[in-house]
Amino acid sequence: MEALFTWISGIALLVLIYYLSGAYLLDPAVSTIGRGTATALGIGLLVIGWIVYDWLWRSPLADARGGGVATAISLALLAAATIASCRLLSGRAAYMHVGALLGTLMVANVGCGSCRRSRQ
Repeated sequence: MEALFTWISGIALLVLIYYLSGAYLLDPAVSTIGRGTATALGIGLLVIGWIVYDWLWRSPLADARGGGVATAISLALLAAATIASCRLLSGRAAYMHVGALLGTLMVANVGCGSCRRSRQ
């Protein structure tokens, strides 16, 4: 439960500081995308990141070689998300979004794991 409250407060701050004010979201020296595009990218990273992560770890790839295949794919996708974020957002916003992605994966993984266990 504590992790969920931490995640909620973190997302609230992400929305307040990066999406509503937009002050730290973009860096014209890095990218020329607009604020709406950057906001959609940030939210999409969290939502699509969770969907892909959940699918990957429920797939047969999670059992292949003791989970090594899914781990390697997860690390490659995380590196790709980090690189893409750094090329499209300001440095500060990129790392905040990658951190929010990791936090989302951890909280949703625990939360959904609890839901799956209670249904069994």
